[in-house]
Amino acid sequence: MPIALRSISAVAWQNFRSMLRYRTWPLSWFGFPLAMVIQFLLATKLFAGPHGAELSTFASQAGTSYALEYTLIGLILYLWLTNSIWYVGMQLQDELQVGTFEHTYLATGNIFYLLAGYALANWIRNTVALGISFCLLAWGFGMQLEITPLTASLIIGLPGLATFGFALVFGGLVLWFKDANSLALLVQAFLLLLSGVVYPVSALPVGLRLIAQISPLPWAIAVARGELVIGLDMLRAGEGLLLPPLTGLAINGVFWLLAGMVMFRYFARRAKSTGGFGTF
Repeated sequence: MPIALRSISAVAWQNFRSMLRYRTWPLSWFGFPLAMVIQFLLATKLFAGPHGAELSTFASQAGTSYALEYTLIGLILYLWLTNSIWYVGMQLQDELQVGTFEHTYLATGNIFYLLAGYALANWIRNTVALGISFCLLAWGFGMQLEITPLTASLIIGLPGLATFGFALVFGGLVLWFKDANSLALLVQAFLLLLSGVVYPVSALPVGLRLIAQISPLPWAIAVARGELVIGLDMLRAGEGLLLPPLTGLAINGVFWLLAGMVMFRYFARRAKSTGGFGTF
């Protein structure tokens, strides 16, 4: 096995074991996503009116009258991808707090193997936790979805490059600003606004619609909706986006991966040059 795969898998396994060390892990894995998503689904049912009488306006914008399915997919993908983006930065903040990051960074291994290991462990955790939550909510609310193993593989695998690249940018910002929590709350609010989580991107003002193109989230959500929602084709699922969702997600992934590696190195050099590297 190549050294890169050995390093990434070793870090991922150690990190995944630490997630299961405390008995409260089911609460964070399942409790929060279920409680948050159910609120939005109940609100969707309320606004749909008796027997979905008020869904015509929603269908004219979103391209489908399956409002519950549309909302569920958007929220699960949003929770999954944003958690994947923040996790790398949060792990770096933990290392900075206990004073071990400088030793880790200066180790003989490639720092990106360590960060990829963090990301892989969290990706597995999110796939299991949010995948089970998704199935439970779809069953509990009686939703109709088109799910195949190929569809699930596409939805799980395609956003990987873009979210890891975005996570590297966030990790670099943590090295510079130190406080991951404040950065996460700020960016998370903007991503919720711009990503078409509970409404299509086409509902945004033109200026915000253009800004949304650089985020990986609306592309990934559009791909998932186009694959899962009955009667919603891929192009319609991405209404408001400038490219077909699959093409846009691929370009977005390459861009953010390259940008993430460059920006992480840049912020690491800035932190070292100012004497703040490895301190919290």
